[in-house]
Amino acid sequence: MLDFLEQLAPIQVVGLVSCRTDIEPMYVKRGYNLVRRDPITDHISKEHLTRTTDVDFCIMVKNTTKLPLPTSIGLSEDLE
Repeated sequence: MLDFLEQLAPIQVVGLVSCRTDIEPMYVKRGYNLVRRDPITDHISKEHLTRTTDVDFCIMVKNTTKLPLPTSIGLSEDLE
């Protein structure tokens, strides 16, 4: 399914939580690069979380073109 979805746009951006240690290697194998790691509380309020101290929100990007990364979500070329 990801093969099909990745064909729909030249740049894919995915967000994931660091506590799912099995997910990041899967995306790395698919050609994604980790471009940002933020505290989870920067993206989800504390009242919606069961834990906050050991969890980060990771943003991974797969750019199959020379197009610039989307700055509207805080990404820039120097991150890739």
